Amino acid sequence: MKKALYIILVVLLVVISGCKKEGGSNQQEISLNNKENSTADFNGINTKGDDLVKQKVDNNEVKQNILLTYYLESPKSSNIASDDSAVKIIFSSDDANSAIAEMHRNKDISNLIKISPEIKGQWKASPNGKNITFKPEVEWQNNTKYSITMDRALFNPHYIIKKLSTSFKTEPFLCYIVSENLKNDYNNETQQYSIHIKFNYLFNQKQFKKEALLKLNNEELKFKVVFDKDGYGAKITSDKFKMNAEKEQIIIFLLPRIDSASGDSKLTYEISHTYVVEKYLGNKIFYAGEIDSQVIKDENNNPQNALVISFSEAVNLSELMDNMRVYKEDDNIDKINLIPINTGNNADVVHSFFIDYNVEESTYLKVYINKNLKSVNGKQLNERVESRVSLNPIKPSISILQKGTLLSLKSEKNITFETRGINSLKISVGKVLPEQIQHIINFSTSKGLGDVNFYSREINETNFSEYKTAKLPLASSDRIYPSYATINIAEY
Repeated sequence: MKKALYIILVVLLVVISGCKKEGGSNQQEISLNNKENSTADFNGINTKGDDLVKQKVDNNEVKQNILLTYYLESPKSSNIASDDSAVKIIFSSDDANSAIAEMHRNKDISNLIKISPEIKGQWKASPNGKNITFKPEVEWQNNTKYSITMDRALFNPHYIIKKLSTSFKTEPFLCYIVSENLKNDYNNETQQYSIHIKFNYLFNQKQFKKEALLKLNNEELKFKVVFDKDGYGAKITSDKFKMNAEKEQIIIFLLPRIDSASGDSKLTYEISHTYVVEKYLGNKIFYAGEIDSQVIKDENNNPQNALVISFSEAVNLSELMDNMRVYKEDDNIDKINLIPINTGNNADVVHSFFIDYNVEESTYLKVYINKNLKSVNGKQLNERVESRVSLNPIKPSISILQKGTLLSLKSEKNITFETRGINSLKISVGKVLPEQIQHIINFSTSKGLGDVNFYSREINETNFSEYKTAKLPLASSDRIYPSYATINIAEY
């Protein structure tokens, strides 16, 4: 009896010892790592650091329960023939830990996702498991909110997903002008107007043809309609009409709120578009066109105020200089010096000049051109020109001298700023937090150094960085000639 009792006690001790050993092993193999250095907002989720639960597996490999975030790209078109009609959801997963479970990649996953209101189409996961796409087989309903719900079984189990539903709203029924054109037939002195209209949804073509209206000087102008092959647009071409040498002519295009092709909605706004046909001067006379001031960069890349003058025919530069005077308004005594901008052509229909005048505040110039001016064809200017031109101070500017740069790890990490018209700089220097680098890669695109764009308006650089500020004095505040300032970002 005692012998049997001893055996039972030994067995119990072995079992208890094994349980303690196994429990101790579990306590060593499972650890909680809380990082509290940063806060980021993605898709309405606020996460403080990365809470990672690490679990030991074969060969000491570690799998992580990572917070999976995502953003949605709503359809840019309702035309099902276009890739822009698709809805795309992009996840923050990396190549090593793709969001979508391997069994679902590059396959039809429509049974795992619901979209409401229902619309015929197919959901498919990308081969790399980082995004899913819905391609509709019928047109989206306009001005409609669609809700999307994803099944948890779609994703790899090592991800934490706090929100399995999202939504988007389609655009209302709209139209816009793609182009318009005026064709001139100088031999017959006739003109022909055309306008191309696009819709974001299929529209009632019969109603368009019946109710669209074109007017010339308040009188109906006949036209022909050609519809786009895809059914989303129409080009209207007017009958030919006579050029008018006496006055401008007004063309008005009118379109009421026509129905969509399905008949379930109307165009959001009625359209009333005006086009001004300039009076016809043809080759009968020589005249001055637009006279204006612009900011043009000189050969040293410095901004300068410039005067730009256009004519109906080419004019020799020397001829123009002899017959033109420019003064500050209310001062017809001190002539302002003009420096011709070399374009390689002595005779041209457009001439430009740098204005040798320091503009400290907005002012006006008076430009006079004598009637004695002749074109290269020998035609005399139709009338004396007197024009009032506004002249504004050159705007202050600031830029980083390099558009992004690679900095040495050993030497000073200097960045240089080029400024004009500024006394001092206040600079914010952002340092990307190490644990946020993955999010930057997955939620942004880059076209090169210094050119990073984020996919969503809700996400920007402040979600991933901590900032410090610096103030830099500048040697000059001249608006034309630059000043330079350098900052060593390693100090921040």
